[in-house]
Amino acid sequence: MQLCNHYQQFCKTENVTEYELASDAYTLLDIHIGASFKMGKQKATFDLFCNNLLNTGYSNQLSLVKYIGVQDMGRNIGLSIHLPLSIGGK
Repeated sequence: MQLCNHYQQFCKTENVTEYELASDAYTLLDIHIGASFKMGKQKATFDLFCNNLLNTGYSNQLSLVKYIGVQDMGRNIGLSIHLPLSIGGK
């Protein structure tokens, strides 16, 4: 079993050109929990993840849609399962 987190901190941008918008500082936290297990003769894996765990509202400095008030994606929770399939053979 594995557990990992990803922490990113972005600074406020103030020194912008005439046609840019400044961005506020923000912090993003992601967490992933995964494991591998045997399923018959196959090795299966799963990963439970949450991106932007704190549901931080933010706009990336290079975003093309921040000018119309659209923020980047909020919290995203998902489950990934990888099951290898073998057709025929031994």
